[in-house]
Amino acid sequence: MPTKSRVYWLYTVLIFRYVILLRSTQGILLGVSQSQKGHQVPSELHRDPETVRSVVVLVHGIRTQAPWIAMLRSEFERAGLVVEPTNYGRLDVLRFLWGSRRAPLDAVWDSVKDVQRLYPNAEISFLAHSFGTYIVSQMLQREFDFKAHRIAFCGSVVHYGFPFKHISERFTAPIVNEVSARDPWPVMGASASWGYGSAGTYGFKIPRVRDRWHRGFGHSQYLTKEFCTKFWIPFFARGEIIEGDLVDARPPAWVQFFSILHIKYLIVALFVGLCVEILFGPFLLSSKVNPFEPFGMKPRDVPRTAQGVSDPGPQPNPECNMVFRIDSTVVPPKSYRAWDCP
Repeated sequence: MPTKSRVYWLYTVLIFRYVILLRSTQGILLGVSQSQKGHQVPSELHRDPETVRSVVVLVHGIRTQAPWIAMLRSEFERAGLVVEPTNYGRLDVLRFLWGSRRAPLDAVWDSVKDVQRLYPNAEISFLAHSFGTYIVSQMLQREFDFKAHRIAFCGSVVHYGFPFKHISERFTAPIVNEVSARDPWPVMGASASWGYGSAGTYGFKIPRVRDRWHRGFGHSQYLTKEFCTKFWIPFFARGEIIEGDLVDARPPAWVQFFSILHIKYLIVALFVGLCVEILFGPFLLSSKVNPFEPFGMKPRDVPRTAQGVSDPGPQPNPECNMVFRIDSTVVPPKSYRAWDCP
């Protein structure tokens, strides 16, 4: 028979193994439950698409593949909101400023029509950043059979004079416009090209749009989990507008400079000057060429004041012996300009 000490030792081993097994089992179950909780998708997202009542469409800006879309989509879905992204590829600065904008607009519009087909009974809201704000505004203006629900802009390049009042039946007012005076890119876009504005830097300041200021924000600092949870989820879920900062700081001096001096006009002036130089440079620089010849005129047909203030008048020309009459006065030989001689 086993001794009493061996029995105690056997009981101790069994109890120890039972405790280890119990703790490991609880750890596995707890880890599974926490993992399921962390990746839990609200029941709203498992519903039939025809029963979904609200969808948020995300539209990105230029010079990016928009990695923030996946992050914001996850945050919206945790709050029970259905989200659909759009994509028009990476758009560089040159095409943004001076290229065709039709291709990105068509790509996003095709995605929006697909969302409409997928959720036929849903109201479609938009969260747009940078160039995406221009795309959404153009869709509102051009597509007469389209109606958006709630709209939020950040880093907007839409002009402050955009005619929201004429298309007010195509969206639910107010549009929320996130503004920061420390965001220079809307100003640079408006300064260097046509069709853009600086509402992301200065705000719209018009009815039907709510400018929400954020002190010290850069162009893409809105695209974070914290900002989404604090400002955008209440807006898209309930229409609640959380107050931002009361007022932002003034833009830097160089941003204000480009707000006044538009680069696009300087580029046009340089282009016109270059064309004038190419077309008329040879006539203006050569003394043996009549600068008025392109217009079918000769110097004697033009008032002297039009020929130049510093014109010293007729000069002797040793190669010319012509004599002609000006104002009934005989002019002696060797006193004509070079272009008067045959």
